[in-house]
Amino acid sequence: MKHISALRAFTAGFAILGLAYFITTTLGELGHTSFDDAYMFTRYAKHWLAGAGFSWNPADGPSYGLTSVSYLFVITAVLGLTGCSDALALTGTSFVAGLLSSLALVLLGFLIQGSKWSRRSWMPVLVIPSLLLVPPFRYHSLTGMDTTLSLLANSLLACSVVGCNRRRSNPALTLCLLSGYLSFLTRPDNGLYALLLPPLFFVATDRSLWRYSSRYAVFFILILGLDLVLKQSLFGGIVPLPFFAKSSGFYQGYLGAHKWNPMTAMLCFWIAALPSVLLIVSTATRRTLKLLVAIAVPVIATFGYYTTVTQISGGQARYYYPSLPFFLLGAFMALTSSTEEVDGPPASYGPLGWRVLIGLVVLLPVLSPFRSMASRLWESSAIGTPTASRPNTQYRTSTGRNLPPLSPSIHKFGYEFIYSGLSAE
Repeated sequence: MKHISALRAFTAGFAILGLAYFITTTLGELGHTSFDDAYMFTRYAKHWLAGAGFSWNPADGPSYGLTSVSYLFVITAVLGLTGCSDALALTGTSFVAGLLSSLALVLLGFLIQGSKWSRRSWMPVLVIPSLLLVPPFRYHSLTGMDTTLSLLANSLLACSVVGCNRRRSNPALTLCLLSGYLSFLTRPDNGLYALLLPPLFFVATDRSLWRYSSRYAVFFILILGLDLVLKQSLFGGIVPLPFFAKSSGFYQGYLGAHKWNPMTAMLCFWIAALPSVLLIVSTATRRTLKLLVAIAVPVIATFGYYTTVTQISGGQARYYYPSLPFFLLGAFMALTSSTEEVDGPPASYGPLGWRVLIGLVVLLPVLSPFRSMASRLWESSAIGTPTASRPNTQYRTSTGRNLPPLSPSIHKFGYEFIYSGLSAE
């Protein structure tokens, strides 16, 4: 008992220190963001508050120009209720959503581990420092974008899936459906998680739950149908404009395509998810393989979709980062299974040699040469070298002075400005 109490004190103390460090080092940066995409939300929100609907230009009428509907609603509410500055509304919302997502992931650990030793010792609390003390979390918490809200929505989806799998009641199923819809409403690319993860997880746990899984899938599809009607009424369209704008090849001759390399972003996220992956590799047993496959299917499908888009403004793996809760879901499931008391030795998916080999493979992205090589190969084979279009009309400005240099801030987020046809004489 003393041993458990000591572990509780250690985990609680470590979590409190990590939380305190994160808050004290980020509070001063709230209200300051130069992530220009974030200000699109405040523009739409202000037009709605002024009675012009969710529109980019009031004269043009409503438009579905933003990907995250729920984030737009939240920003609109914050601006309407507080009257704070745009930057503070954006960074404050992303900051709070990030903190709430860390708490939701702690809850996920406790839900999965039940009365196991790891729960009694408060081990899930270690999610807080392991999440808050890494650069991507800090970055996404201060951009003012919808990334942390998507992280929170997916964390709640993972919690509801575990809770629904245990209770198997109509209220639990309803809560799971609402969580899935929130995830989809926050980012449409979360749709595969919301649609596939719950039914696959239920069936992987118990094959007799296939009827329960089917009910979820049918009701969720009906919710999506209603969602299309509501979006058509609210925005005048059912597909967000970024879906077209970021489709691969949409901008012919876009010279900045190589700056948004999906392989680079995926490997960046892999490093953030590495603790969960290593925990899965070291603790997974045959009893958890089906559950891990159920989690992996929507993750692989979603990541596969990301390779087909130009991930503009996708710094620090912004597209992939909201998938982190599903890696933690797998890690918690594997850890819990390995600590269960069963008759005889636990059945693993292979001998120790295989675990070591797989562990070495998943550690490869940590090596900078591997990341550079993989990114270059993807750029040469998938992205290619775009052909720049040259206009027929050329404008020249004659001046006796040299043109001023570009400000370093122009390149802060990877945007590329090309000045052609200008000469100094």
